[in-house]
Amino acid sequence: MKTLLLIHGPNLNFLGKRDKNHYGAMTLKQIENLVGREAGKYGFGIKAFQSNHEGALIDFLQKNAVLSIGIIINPGALAHYSYSLYDALIDTKIPSVEVH
Repeated sequence: MKTLLLIHGPNLNFLGKRDKNHYGAMTLKQIENLVGREAGKYGFGIKAFQSNHEGALIDFLQKNAVLSIGIIINPGALAHYSYSLYDALIDTKIPSVEVH
């Protein structure tokens, strides 16, 4: 099965607990299940990962991108200032999409 990496950055482990008016009521697990179901309809599997630590996100990318065909990432606040995470995404040489 073709694998997509589903990566979540800092504080996203608190989805469903944070300000629901701003972030919604879905938990991170519910989002992962939804994405997994939708991806499965098209023959894709997902490998999900969340960390509050930039280096852990980079380590996950470097280890898992070689066996994957694409990346869906919500880097949270790291989207605004993390050049090292950006470089790691570019270095995978596979398609990626940033979501929020």
